Parts: sequence; structure tokens; C-alpha cells
Amino acid sequence: MPPQNGNLSLAARMGKRLTDAHAKLAGETSTMEDGSGLPAGIENGIAQMIECRLGEYKEGAHKGQVYFMARGVVKHPLYHDGVKVFGRQTQNKMIPLCDTPERATAKTFEDHYDALLKFLRSFGVNTKTVTPAKLEETLAFLKSKKYHFTLRTWKGKKQTTGPYAGQEPRVNETWGTRCDPPPAAEAAAAVVGRTEDDSPPADEAPADEAPADDVYTDAGDLASLVDAAADDNAEGQADAQARLKELAMAAGHDEATVDAADDWQAVADLAANPPGEGEEAAAEPPTPAKTEVWTAKLKDPKNPKAAAKTVECTVVAVNEKARTADLKRNDTKAVIKGVSWDVMAPV
Repeated sequence: MPPQNGNLSLAARMGKRLTDAHAKLAGETSTMEDGSGLPAGIENGIAQMIECRLGEYKEGAHKGQVYFMARGVVKHPLYHDGVKVFGRQTQNKMIPLCDTPERATAKTFEDHYDALLKFLRSFGVNTKTVTPAKLEETLAFLKSKKYHFTLRTWKGKKQTTGPYAGQEPRVNETWGTRCDPPPAAEAAAAVVGRTEDDSPPADEAPADEAPADDVYTDAGDLASLVDAAADDNAEGQADAQARLKELAMAAGHDEATVDAADDWQAVADLAANPPGEGEEAAAEPPTPAKTEVWTAKLKDPKNPKAAAKTVECTVVAVNEKARTADLKRNDTKAVIKGVSWDVMAPV
């Protein structure tokens, strides 16, 4: 049985130990690596976050303890070595947020909390300013933003000695840092491509192996997927349902949205219509407040031709009507007035 959510307040559970670990580790810098499950050899891949949360172990040695997990969906490349990878999931391994004395390395809560903070920093979170009490809120914010991040996959050499001698090495996934999404044209083509026929041309397919009409063969369009998914007598019903859900999530919809669809036609509609810019614009954006720490893309007044740089600032005043804020740079302490919210982001 997989782990499930529970009462997840890490601050309440760990108390001073969490506060001490955060004070010790939050100011470090890092990159992020981990994962498993895709074909090896992907370089410069791009994935999009679909899950980022805490959970609670329901079984095993760590029953009742908290863990962290994150998942993403591959958005680039479309194929790798002839294997379609667009829409396949990539999962950052669970990070237990408790002591694990049975492990050879990373035995303590502090070791694992350090790994979690490295993950947050890879997505641009300033861990020096995020308090332990706001950890769950920060994770929910990252999930809601559906950030893209870099991805590569690799496989080590086969071992000749030890307990794994002669076994095929597993494929490792390396999550990098937050990045721009792939070109919109590529993403759209990939969504269409997911409904295309992967079978050989008709003159290459054996005539006596034609599937029955009610068996889903991964060759139909969205309409045929809907028919198979809704038909309780179809052998391929479960496959069609899984494929429709996969297509909808590959198009950019989160799992909760897909699961809340009224019927399989509604899921197909999600698959055919990725979330547009209009939908994102309609979402309520965060509003800066006095004393909060935000980042802003600011020009260097001494070099106005240079590109704007992202600078960490403290909000000193807010003009909601004009959607601007007065900011004090945390590095130089200089105050910049009238900064548009459009170039600002919470940390």
C-alpha cells in the first residue's frame, strides 16, 4: 500500500530539532539530483512539476513519520532512442523526514532535511527566508506554479564484484534546476502525437492478428479512447482510461483536475486543450505585503544598457491601485520606488 497523506505539520512534530536544522542548513547553496524510471541517455530534457508535497508513511519501519515527494511529467524530448517519453512521469525519490539509522548513509533527520532544502533551492526558493512553519505552504506554492525544470537520465557501469555483480544497473534520473518551458509548438505537437498510431503500416501487420473491435490498441484518436474508456464490456477499458488520464496530464493539467472531470469525454477535452495563458492570468496572483521578502528583476542604474538581474528585496511599501511596490535591496540596502508587480516574485 503506498504512503498517504495524514496530519503533516513538520514544525509541530519536530519542534526545536527542525528549527535548529533549518538554521544550520538553510543558508547553503546546492543543485538537485535524483530519480529513476526513464530510458537512459536523455540530455537537456525538460519536465514540469505536477506534485510537491509531504506525506505520511502508513506501513513499515517508519510508520507514522513524514516524508517528502515530488513528481514531474516529461515535456522534452518527445522521443529518445525511438521511445516516446513525452508525458511519462519522472519521480524524485521520497525523502524521509525522520531518522533512518538502518541506512548506510543519510541516517538522521538533519541529513534528509538538508536534501529537502537543496530541492527547494533548485526551484529558486530562498531557504534563508522560508520559515519551517511555512514549509507546507511553500511546497503547495511550487506545485501550483507548475514550474519546468531540467532533466537528464543516465546509467552506471555494470558491477563486477559485490552484491550487485552482474546485474543490469538501474537508470538514474537527475533533476536539475528550474528552467523555461519548451517551445509551445513542440508541446502542442507532442500532445497530438500521443494519439497517433504507433503500429506498423497496414502492409506490414499480419492479417490474422487484427484486434477485435472492442479491444483498445493504442491506435485510435481521442474519440475512440473515450468510447473504449466508457465501455464496461471492452477488454481495453482500463488501458484507455489510463491513456486518457496520461494525455490530460501531459497536456499540463494536474492530477486533481483530471480526477475531478465529470466523465471520460471531459478528460479527453482536457487532453485536447492545454491550460492557456488566459486561464493562468485569471488565477489570483500573490500580493506583496510590507516587510515580506520578494525577488525583482532590476536594472543597474550605473549600467542601464545591461540586462535586468534578479535581486532579493524587502517590501517597504505597497501601492495596490498602481500594482507597484517600493523595495529595499537586501544586498546594497538601496530603496527602489514604484517597482511593478509584474517583475516581482515571492521567495
